[in-house]
Amino acid sequence: MPDDLPILYQKIAGITGSLCASGKDECAKFSDRKYRCCDHKYCEEAVRFAREKYGVELQRTNNPDLPFMGDNGCTVAPHLRPICAMHVCTWSWAPKSHIEHDEQKSREYMELYYRIKDEEQKQGKEPEFVCP
Repeated sequence: MPDDLPILYQKIAGITGSLCASGKDECAKFSDRKYRCCDHKYCEEAVRFAREKYGVELQRTNNPDLPFMGDNGCTVAPHLRPICAMHVCTWSWAPKSHIEHDEQKSREYMELYYRIKDEEQKQGKEPEFVCP
């Protein structure tokens, strides 16, 4: 049986990553930080998750602040860092959760979110992310 999670996480990371990079809306509160709301503690969580759930040892970069940050962003595959891949400030911190204030994009995010959650449960994995 194929594992759809890497594909689903890649899709949702495409949504969340571009929002983070834009620095708009709720992400603006982190505009003074080079990597927005990325934090070393989430990198360490990715190390634990990748090792425990997939048996993967993550390769660190030479970045002094974030051990997996490369020239083109995070080097860790989205399915190995679900807490990061799923996070978007406009969902977590906005008075009314949204993706670019667009109903269709918000619906797309939620559909992917629930598909990931369902797939995790089918595989007997406990989801590592918090429900938006």
